[in-house]
Amino acid sequence: ILNGEKLNVSDFHLRETSITQKMDYEMPNSEADIYKGYNVENQILDIIRSGDTEYLEQWIRQAPTVRGGKISDNLLRQKKNTFIISTTLAARAVIDCGIDVTEAFRLSDYFIQKCENCSYADDLNYLQYEMVMAYTKQVGALKKLTTSSRLSKDVYHYVIQHISDPIRTEDIADALYMSRSHLSTSFKKETGINLNDYIHQIKIERAMELLRDSTKSVTLISDYLGYSSSSHFNRIFRQLMNMTPKEYRKT
Repeated sequence: ILNGEKLNVSDFHLRETSITQKMDYEMPNSEADIYKGYNVENQILDIIRSGDTEYLEQWIRQAPTVRGGKISDNLLRQKKNTFIISTTLAARAVIDCGIDVTEAFRLSDYFIQKCENCSYADDLNYLQYEMVMAYTKQVGALKKLTTSSRLSKDVYHYVIQHISDPIRTEDIADALYMSRSHLSTSFKKETGINLNDYIHQIKIERAMELLRDSTKSVTLISDYLGYSSSSHFNRIFRQLMNMTPKEYRKT
């Protein structure tokens, strides 16, 4: 614009279409590559089903590189398509483990949107790790509940399903056909946690996921999670995390 020159795409160096990547990408897959890819895929799904985040971190450090089958002529599109397939498989794996279908696909939609917003193939590598970790955490949290009482599970599922509402103890009590006082007393006795604190805990965990996506403002996240104001959200976040939402985002 400044020099009055017209440029072509060939005048730019595009990270995702460098010659090295293109040559490697166009190499045909051997039978060994296909078998290796299938094994790695199963290993990842098994880790997700286990809910073991510590093992996932160990496995990632020595994870083998895999070349997937060619499903697009463009490397970035190829990686995005592969990511979408992986996310769909992960969502179905956690549903098999007992995660609510709506919750599993909400997370799937969230990561697929992030994937489509990526401009470089390299960005998808970290996003893949983030996606697998999020699903593994979901299963891990559910497995902890498995050893808990029926009441704990019912409260957990209610909060997840109403994550965008300003949830009150009375709302949960009505849904579970209990009195407010009986619910609060029983929950505290069984878990050692105050019911209101537990509700905030789940909401702040969701807030942490959303804060990692820098496109959403703190105010928008606060509204989505049903807080009456940003200042209320900030105060609760600081109480639980010892830092503000903005400070957490910077980390």
